[in-house]
Amino acid sequence: MSHSPQRRKALIAWQQTLPQRSFAPRDASSQPPSQPPAPPLRNTEIHQAPQATISEVRRQLEPLHEMVFASFPPVTYYGTVVAGGDEGPWPGDETDDEDLFRMLKQRRWTDIPADFINRHLGAFVLLTAQAFATFIPAWLVFSIDNNFKGAEFVAYTFAPTDLDGPTHIRPLSVEMFRVLTPLQRRTLHLFLQAAAAHFSATPLGNHALAASDTVDSLISVFEANRI
Repeated sequence: MSHSPQRRKALIAWQQTLPQRSFAPRDASSQPPSQPPAPPLRNTEIHQAPQATISEVRRQLEPLHEMVFASFPPVTYYGTVVAGGDEGPWPGDETDDEDLFRMLKQRRWTDIPADFINRHLGAFVLLTAQAFATFIPAWLVFSIDNNFKGAEFVAYTFAPTDLDGPTHIRPLSVEMFRVLTPLQRRTLHLFLQAAAAHFSATPLGNHALAASDTVDSLISVFEANRI
């Protein structure tokens, strides 16, 4: 059975519930995350440096940027791209599916232009798990390079369904997390920590922090072979 309608429903719901970036990124005088520590990476915190300039912010994020490249080697992807299948034709309103298929099929994540990511910030939830593992670094690098634009979709993908209630991890989160390597999981964890620090004291910051905690828990569970 196709997962596409379920994922499309999730994408539409998140687009509707996300604040319209009223929690805009803080300016250059804000407190961005400092340089991430070297592996092992779990149970670490990214601290904020006061009065950092834009160049300092970029310098501090460079290790995270490099870590994405190190943990996600660019490989040509020949598998199924869209969770609902690559056959088409797709309904007229499901342009994301066709765009993803045409752009990602037989490509590497380093081939994906920034303007494509900018037009499809949350569309990675429509990918198969294997395609997600191959191409999510394109979304992460775009976000790091663009003041964490689109980080809300990564955060909402891995955050629990209710921040104030019992922790419930979305099945989609587990499905996508399962195909990542241990180093890729830790890179995702650090990205969410950096996003949480960047958007601290905002709704997005809270979701990014919750997502970071969820990913950290999943790392422990997978390392213990309990899932």
